[in-house]
Amino acid sequence: MPILLTYTVVTALFWGMYAIGGQVYSFGEVISAIIHGSPIVDFSWYIIIILVFYIVFWLLMILCKDNYVGMIIGAGVWYLLHVIFCIIMGYGTWWYNTSHILIVGMIFATFEEKITDCFKKHYYVLASLFFGAFAFLFFAGNALISFTGVKDLSLVLKMVCALLFVFVVLAYTMKFEIGNPILAFLGKTSLEVYLVQGLLMSGLRSGIVYIQNETLWALATVLGSVALGALIHFLLGIPLKKIKSAKK
Repeated sequence: MPILLTYTVVTALFWGMYAIGGQVYSFGEVISAIIHGSPIVDFSWYIIIILVFYIVFWLLMILCKDNYVGMIIGAGVWYLLHVIFCIIMGYGTWWYNTSHILIVGMIFATFEEKITDCFKKHYYVLASLFFGAFAFLFFAGNALISFTGVKDLSLVLKMVCALLFVFVVLAYTMKFEIGNPILAFLGKTSLEVYLVQGLLMSGLRSGIVYIQNETLWALATVLGSVALGALIHFLLGIPLKKIKSAKK
């Protein structure tokens, strides 16, 4: 509900921005844009994927109950269907090249103790291996593609890099604790800030307001996204609390 409600509100804000600019979308056009992989909310593919995968995750919990391995297999089957659907619809690869990380998270949650123990026993070897592999593929990926001549290798490298990055973060956070009030605040409002960034990027370079200077535009976009995201988080927090109270 928090994700769906926030996405609906931000969609309305984008609709208003486009309407002021003379482009009025009908409800059907907004839905059609989402289905065809070009939502009017910039960069919102990530949030749409989260919504869809959470629904699938919920269904798997109902069907599999305590059979966690069955849930993981079910999620894997869904991911393959998701990739096939995206390819058929002509979506960009970003719609699925990191979605497999949800399944990795499910595997980690199921075997967390065993995985953590393995990390602790072989920490320096595994941490070095994951970091080195990630750095190599991230920075030398294009050279590797040129050398092999396989263009589709780019997608595979991105998927592997996403996986390795998660392992690098896991290894790093086992040794170092990161946290301060600013990060805590951004963590609470990250959904809203992420969704409104496109609104500020476009709105600050529109027919009404146009910031020419790149630095000022970037700074205004960042600060504006944080401020607007925090405001939306606060305002939506009121009805969401009432919904939670009603469920209890």
